Amino acid sequence: MHSNLDPRQRGAARSGVAGAVLAFLTLSGVQALALRPYLPPDELYHAGYVATVLDGRLPTLTTPLPAGRVPLMPADDRSRRVYVANHPPLFYVVTAAPLWFGERLGGPRAGFLAARLLSALLAAGGLVLVAWLALLLVPGRPRVAVGAAWLAALLPSLPHVAAFVYNDGLGFLAATAALVAAVLVVRHGPSPLPRRRPLCCCTDAARHSAGRCSPPARGPWWEASPAARRSGSTCATAPCTAP
Repeated sequence: MHSNLDPRQRGAARSGVAGAVLAFLTLSGVQALALRPYLPPDELYHAGYVATVLDGRLPTLTTPLPAGRVPLMPADDRSRRVYVANHPPLFYVVTAAPLWFGERLGGPRAGFLAARLLSALLAAGGLVLVAWLALLLVPGRPRVAVGAAWLAALLPSLPHVAAFVYNDGLGFLAATAALVAAVLVVRHGPSPLPRRRPLCCCTDAARHSAGRCSPPARGPWWEASPAARRSGSTCATAPCTAP
């Protein structure tokens, strides 16, 4: 999980985070199974967004709910619109898969349940990233990572909303991934490519007199000059001493 941890610490951290994920999925899974469809507010309209995507189009705030494709649609003949259409479509495109399979296999309830569990799985991925974020912020202390994962897993609101066809699970995953990426950029620089071998900082005179130069001092990427950062080098500007 982190290079600063020995194998025993890494194993303990992975086990602790896996336990938090398992507890979270248990709590969310029980709710997904126990609560009747569309009891949570707005779940029907999120499912309607998914059904509209299955029709090959994106909804607007005035798009009527496609009652013919929404699984387990309430039979109350009420006129409804997809008023959650202001949300980005990524979650609904992903969630269209289980609803489509349920529709094709003649099991709309199974497809609906699979969509709920998919939301919980996305949030569970966010828990793993919470642990990684804690390790990046407090390296060498796996207990902090495990504690952070358990704290997030047992917050009442997270397993609750992750058990429904809501986009909160994906939002939690994306927000945590953005925080992890931000910490990695601050620590290691913005380039995803490996750094090139640092340039020698010796002068030509020292190079000719000594035959070679000693390795340059290296510092954090933000301490290098702009030219050195562009060239891939983080050499310090201190003079090189010949051996």
